[in-house]
Amino acid sequence: MMPFSSLGLPEPITRGVRAAGYSIPTPIQARAIPLILPGHDVVAAAQTGSGKTAAFLLPILSRLLDGPRALRALILVPTRELAAQVEENAHAYSKYAELSVGSVYGGVPIGPQERMLRYEGVDLLVATPGRLLDLHGRQSLTLDEVEVLVLDEADRMVDMGFAPDLQRILRLLPTKRQTLMFSATMPPELNRVAKEALRNPQRVDLAPPSKPAESIEQTFYPVPRHLKVDLLHELLDKSEERSALVFTRTKHGADRLYRQLKARGHRVGVIHGDRSQGQRERARCWSPPTSPRAASTWTTSPTSSTSTSRTPRRTTSTGSAAPAAWTPKVTRSPS
Repeated sequence: MMPFSSLGLPEPITRGVRAAGYSIPTPIQARAIPLILPGHDVVAAAQTGSGKTAAFLLPILSRLLDGPRALRALILVPTRELAAQVEENAHAYSKYAELSVGSVYGGVPIGPQERMLRYEGVDLLVATPGRLLDLHGRQSLTLDEVEVLVLDEADRMVDMGFAPDLQRILRLLPTKRQTLMFSATMPPELNRVAKEALRNPQRVDLAPPSKPAESIEQTFYPVPRHLKVDLLHELLDKSEERSALVFTRTKHGADRLYRQLKARGHRVGVIHGDRSQGQRERARCWSPPTSPRAASTWTTSPTSSTSTSRTPRRTTSTGSAAPAAWTPKVTRSPS
């Protein structure tokens, strides 16, 4: 595999990539970066965990090294958690470059974000659509000098009802710009947005349907519903992994599982749509203990967004069926 240095990225950016612990680009990075660097519009589909964030961040940061200090790159994302994650990655990759990066999203006071944009300014802004429009309406930022627009997880933004906001934002941006769209699927409503946003885009498709990334090991455990917590407790207790993500069907189920695992001695965080922004931030930034036996988990509902891991992980599913080759030791904990 070719190293990052062979992709035409400038030294300050490749140095930041190396400092972040990467040396070889992933397939989506190897294919997308050479298209983005010369200024092509791109539509890309790739699996979660494929490195798509760096696929657009690295060439954008490279472009921003030259030129005036102004808001020249805008990245739109569906959730505040993803906004914080993309901003964090941008800071890491631009560690050795004199660039200013910021993010704006709802669920927190708008005042500090206004002051950041008015008095400090940014070269690259990561934003959720609604908060961006709020700030533009308050005249806290201008979009006249934006050269690059990224629609990250565009299908999720459409699913969440942001299509009208996206179309409003497109009308506020310069018509002469580069647009990059990263989306796992292409629903009809997103097709309409794409036709308005993109000009003769190059296509990169690395997201075969219903096929997980090769780095993911999957295991399924059929287990009666009333023994699911016992199984999960045993899996976490015996796992060599330092942390785990546990997805539940409902917010109430997430809270209940949080209490049950905490009662059994696990260090646990919980994220879902009814949690305050402060609670979600604390869970997102929470660090697992160093002992593998002190296994830990984030418990989230399907409506939540969580940051992804940089290392391969195991996927385990439990189904409400007769147990197969596993008989748990039944213990009781308060619900």
